[in-house]
Amino acid sequence: MNGYWEYARTQLQNWQQDQNVFSRTSINAQPAANIPGASTRSDFRYHKQYHEERCTMQCMCIILLLRRNYAPLQPPLIIAGRWKFVIIVVGCVAAWYMGKLLANSMIDGSLQRALSAIQELALKATITAPFPKQHKCAHWTRCPAGTFAFLVLSGGAKFRPPQICFEDEMLLSSVKNNVGRGMNIAIVEAKTAKTVDTGNFDLWGGDKSERMIEFVKKAPDGSLILMTTYDDSYTRLTEDAKKYIEELGSRQIRSLTFRGNWVFLGTKGFTLPKNFQREKVLNSQKEGNRYGSWPAEIQIDGCFSPKTDYL
Repeated sequence: MNGYWEYARTQLQNWQQDQNVFSRTSINAQPAANIPGASTRSDFRYHKQYHEERCTMQCMCIILLLRRNYAPLQPPLIIAGRWKFVIIVVGCVAAWYMGKLLANSMIDGSLQRALSAIQELALKATITAPFPKQHKCAHWTRCPAGTFAFLVLSGGAKFRPPQICFEDEMLLSSVKNNVGRGMNIAIVEAKTAKTVDTGNFDLWGGDKSERMIEFVKKAPDGSLILMTTYDDSYTRLTEDAKKYIEELGSRQIRSLTFRGNWVFLGTKGFTLPKNFQREKVLNSQKEGNRYGSWPAEIQIDGCFSPKTDYL
């Protein structure tokens, strides 16, 4: 085995000598005195081919020699390096081939057609439920024919104003700029849904209870009185005002406390069925309020029938 490696070293030395010979000899030289037996140009080319084949064999011997010198040192690294080289070559070939296919597809438009087809399949396979449609006064269900939709929403703290809606007409809201701190009231004709009047009465900064009572008393019989609070409606709400609101059908006005929320659908000149939801109250608590010392908003909504609910 040692003689084999000695032969490889000899071939390496011969290869170096041949390189020196070819570096000093021109292909057009006639005769080629440095190469034995090469007296003509054709003989020189023949011997050149011979030396090229010889150099190839010598290079193989050099590779074997290098393998002998380095293989015992770090065989795992050489094997890993070979695998890395193979992976890089295969990756480059695959990348070139895929790039060629992609370029051809982009040119003839087949890629765009394929993407469009995939998009169409995705749209067909996706089942989406339509977003629920809101009806009059933001109801999720439509009121029966011949009835009027209504919504009474209280305020929240000092920055979420109340709303009163009747038959999809916003009677009181911040958009209309007709709401304020205290009690907010809208008066509607029960049989025609026609708006009679709206008003706001500050029950914190001033004594407006008497004015509020006079305002409601002017409403004609057969009217719906929609009432909601904003911020505080308890501090200056007098006893006479509470009694008059109870005459309109309230059962919870005396439960209202400081900064509490209250919504109410009152009637003047008629009554509502006993199972009709017409009132809610939510007072401020020491803990658990949504807005610090103010509770969350509350609301009542429904469908009023001038035929069956007008008693």
